[in-house]
Amino acid sequence: MTNTRADSDHIKSAWYVDSAATSHMTFGRAAFATYESVTPFPVKLGDNSAALAVGKEDVRLRIRKNGKLSICDLRDVLHVPSFVYSLLSVPTLARRGITVQCLEDRVEILSNKLLVASGTRKRGLYILDLFKPR
Repeated sequence: MTNTRADSDHIKSAWYVDSAATSHMTFGRAAFATYESVTPFPVKLGDNSAALAVGKEDVRLRIRKNGKLSICDLRDVLHVPSFVYSLLSVPTLARRGITVQCLEDRVEILSNKLLVASGTRKRGLYILDLFKPR
């Protein structure tokens, strides 16, 4: 399979809903609304390799909810510049009382039984529905 520039751009902007990630993390410094540099520390990745987290704080996502723009703030997101993906950690959400429901072709993220975000299943992975102006 050949990756196109559109595929590459999508991968860079996508947030994957990950049940194995222990923390929210992203490679993109520009994604952070607030930021704190930290003493670099290793983060173990799914393939048993490690990458260094160099910062953390809050990311503000522009998500699509019911076809409209909604703002979602993620707390304590790790900045891992050498990692090429952005991960939304299901265990972190669960610790904060957020429910994640994986359906056949969608994922729903609920707080107090109210939908706060959703995602679409693509190539076997759940990807958060981000708001993209037309």
